[in-house]
Amino acid sequence: MKIYLTDLPEAGGKNASLGEMFNKLKPLGIKVPDGFAITASAYKFFLQYNKIEDKLKNLLNTIDAKTLDNLPEVARQCREIVTQATLEDDVKKAILQSYTLLSGILN
Repeated sequence: MKIYLTDLPEAGGKNASLGEMFNKLKPLGIKVPDGFAITASAYKFFLQYNKIEDKLKNLLNTIDAKTLDNLPEVARQCREIVTQATLEDDVKKAILQSYTLLSGILN
């Protein structure tokens, strides 16, 4: 599936911009690296599947907006929650298939 700027809400800004460049510049002979995107929907599903959305929101709400003194600790706790979460099998399979396809293109 190709990604364009119109896919920004689902693919994110960087992915949409890279997709746009890839699709428009590659036919002109300009080399732009290929890739794949993990969608916003997949990320939201990941949060719901692991039941961590509220935990992360609650942690983020504890950031001291005036001084940001506790930002490193809150970020550490958020990273810990995310890294301890698991990918649902179908999502994991789709990511691994996309990576395998991309690796074949690069080799």
